[in-house]
Amino acid sequence: MRINPIHAQRDLDKVKTQWCRTCKIDKPTSAFYKCHRTKCMECKREEKRSKFRNTVKDLCHSCNTWKPETSFGINSRGDERLKTCNSCSAEKKIKLPHAHRMEIKLIPPIPKKELWHLHTGTVMLFIVGPGEFAMQKCSEAVYSGKIGTQKEREIARIALGILNNDIHNNLDAGPEVIREALEKAKAQHQTT
Repeated sequence: MRINPIHAQRDLDKVKTQWCRTCKIDKPTSAFYKCHRTKCMECKREEKRSKFRNTVKDLCHSCNTWKPETSFGINSRGDERLKTCNSCSAEKKIKLPHAHRMEIKLIPPIPKKELWHLHTGTVMLFIVGPGEFAMQKCSEAVYSGKIGTQKEREIARIALGILNNDIHNNLDAGPEVIREALEKAKAQHQTT
């Protein structure tokens, strides 16, 4: 049996309500997009918002690299993250000074934010990273005076350099990664 698209559209226009599979509510057909009748507009918007809120990392479609959500801009409506990261977008900015000539304006790269840092606690120094468990003590406990000796601070700064260069934004990095960086830093400090 062939379906006549004109009759199918006419019959569809006669329907006044539609059931949303997501919120399980019968709503008027005006609450649905014409191309997508299984989810109402509210549920589609909420789906987009939740996808936007829950994404921790996203793939840049320009450089094919997984990057944190903070590396992407937001569209003009404010409900969806862009597909190209900020650094790739900045490199592709095109300036049109004349209609007959195109110039590519290269914007200098945004300096990399130092995610790993040295934290002075109440009695000792800690190296802290971007991940949930990325924290490791890097000095002996001191209960009076300045926390951490000069040598401990120098080793910690060398370890921070290693972490910021090699393990920059790895949210899965934990204390074992910091301990490895501290061992490398101690070896480097002894050779200088």
